Amino acid sequence: MNQPSDACQHPPALDDDALFAALNGVAPPGVEAHLATCPACAARREALARELDALASGLRVATHRVGCPDPDALIAYALGEAAPAQRLRVSAHEATCQRCSAELAWIAAALGEARVAPVPERRAAIREQLMGGLRRVRVALAPLAVTPALRGDSVVRALVGTFPGGRAFVELIRLGDKRGLTSQVLFDAEDEIWVGAFAQIWVGERLTATAILDDLHEFAGDASGSGALAVTITGMDGRQVTFEAAETALA
Repeated sequence: MNQPSDACQHPPALDDDALFAALNGVAPPGVEAHLATCPACAARREALARELDALASGLRVATHRVGCPDPDALIAYALGEAAPAQRLRVSAHEATCQRCSAELAWIAAALGEARVAPVPERRAAIREQLMGGLRRVRVALAPLAVTPALRGDSVVRALVGTFPGGRAFVELIRLGDKRGLTSQVLFDAEDEIWVGAFAQIWVGERLTATAILDDLHEFAGDASGSGALAVTITGMDGRQVTFEAAETALA
């Protein structure tokens, strides 16, 4: 991270552990005295502080929607269809989340007079239109091949999902009772907001892994367990895509 400097005025130069301790206010007096009289080591401490701040900022951006209600919950809340407990959760969350508050405002504006439409068929159409307009979409994964492939002692199943602006390929690799997942998301247009996007892998109700998309929009993680599969990817600007596969599609 931060290599000891040859320019240290009081060799040996402080190592990263000593610099971390200084940043956390737990360094022994000798370290603080060294930093007070050695510009080179003091500069390394400041560089390390900037690196940590940048890392923390990137993680805050990447994970900022981890606790957000899903689009179905927001739409049910706006239509007055949410159960009392869910309504309380969404209301409390909206008060502290600018993105969900903005989405609810957009939903309210899009509903207009349709908000009180009593016909169930019409409400279903309204819900579908709202889901399409939100910046968070849900996509069904379908098998890419009719039968699973064999790779050594493992079984491989490939799935694909298409969404407005791109598609996702998911490969599930089963070995015994363990199942791993690798994925690549391809976009019709180059979009840097997905580099470094935050991915969550859910099996049933259990979060099995998290990952960060690399510069090829690829990621991998554990997908062991029983239940439906859901992979949610949150872009750096808040856009979100969730790919889902029923348990029967994973057998």
